Amino acid sequence: MNAQVGIISDTPTYSRGLASVLTDAGFCVNTLPREFEPHSAAGVSAAVIVVTSTEHFRCIGRVARQVPVVSVLADPTDGERRRALRLGAYSALSWHSEPTTIVRAVHASLARESLLPYALTQSLLSNATERIDQPPLDLQEVQWLRQLAAGQSIAYIAAQAGYSEREMFRRLASVYRSMGVRNRSQAIAQAARWGLLDSYDDACSA
Repeated sequence: MNAQVGIISDTPTYSRGLASVLTDAGFCVNTLPREFEPHSAAGVSAAVIVVTSTEHFRCIGRVARQVPVVSVLADPTDGERRRALRLGAYSALSWHSEPTTIVRAVHASLARESLLPYALTQSLLSNATERIDQPPLDLQEVQWLRQLAAGQSIAYIAAQAGYSEREMFRRLASVYRSMGVRNRSQAIAQAARWGLLDSYDDACSA
């Protein structure tokens, strides 16, 4: 059965185009209400929220507690992208993104992975100055966070660490809990704030 993707948007024309793109990619698409309630998620595997107002940011937080969220923002700043990620979105895209990029982001969210624009990743790295209240992560756990930030897949990280994918997911979930975050994108953002992503290239070549 094809995955069902819900769209939350106050922009009908854009929503119709988005629905067409996702349908062509093989997803079953329906419209979700902005006043999202848990029962609205029945049968929905992921949600795409088109953010055009403050209320849509609040909506990300509500929906992300139920299903993976891909946020699509109108001409977003890095700060708006970070806000969407902190609220639980797996990806924070511009609504000028190529259709294939949005489809890739939805597929990534279904795999509990993030698709982050390179510019945002660099912004997170350049602002990685806060090192306060870091959890007791060991060197291997920090390396996993660096690999996630570099875009490596869970399968790749698991193979490098000598674990099954299932065990890798379990270990990363434990790391996320110790960091006080809920998912990969939030962990990357938090690691950047703590400065744990510094000198990634050096770590890879060591």
